[in-house]
Amino acid sequence: MYYVGIDAGSVFTKVVVMDEEGIVSYDIRPSGRNYRDSIMFSLEDALSKAGVNKDQIYEVTVTGHGGEASPVAGEYASDISCMAKGVGFLFPQARTLIEIGGQVSKVVSISNGRVVRFVAGDRCAGGSGRFLQVLSKILDLSFEEMSKRALNPVKRIKFSTGCAVFTETEVISRIAEGSRIDEIIAGVRESMANKIISMANRIGIEKECVVCGGGAKDIGLVKTMEEKLGINLFVPFEPIICGALGAALLSRDKC
Repeated sequence: MYYVGIDAGSVFTKVVVMDEEGIVSYDIRPSGRNYRDSIMFSLEDALSKAGVNKDQIYEVTVTGHGGEASPVAGEYASDISCMAKGVGFLFPQARTLIEIGGQVSKVVSISNGRVVRFVAGDRCAGGSGRFLQVLSKILDLSFEEMSKRALNPVKRIKFSTGCAVFTETEVISRIAEGSRIDEIIAGVRESMANKIISMANRIGIEKECVVCGGGAKDIGLVKTMEEKLGINLFVPFEPIICGALGAALLSRDKC
């Protein structure tokens, strides 16, 4: 008996397949412009990796920005509740989760995988994973390359705003002025970390804190946040799938 969680996010679509013992397989792919297709292809690949056919699926739960476009019948659940459920499964001790999502970042206080309270960022991408993608394009670096640079910066360029649009303009100006790439990366991370932590302070942050979402894959950003918070942060083995994992767990709980 298998249970499926689908998270159709604004940037990536994720599918997790579970059985009674845990995660069997998962798939991640760009959402693109057609959520229906990305969900269908991601589900097919996740099932193929697991050696499972659709007839063996007992329950499906869908979440995410594009979840309502799902071609697969399933109950819909909020992305925040799914994220909390997934993080609680991976880190039972977690009391706070920070999701650095593709478009919006969120800070959630949790208890036993359930949402206690939360705060979400505004529509500006300045504190989101999307801004990191934009920065990597400006610097002509892959996201993976950029995430490993400037881990111990000597200097951080100070940016005067937390807005993604204005910071992007500032980055281009700094490059033209001859600033070092690593100093720019470190400065942008600091700006993002300040914005996320400012949001987190509105609900309080506890030591048992997990960072997930695409932004958690930037090692330097996580390190900058740890430095400013004065605590060690936990990062899942694959930080992008927590919402889909939580959705799969909700599917399993229905049985």
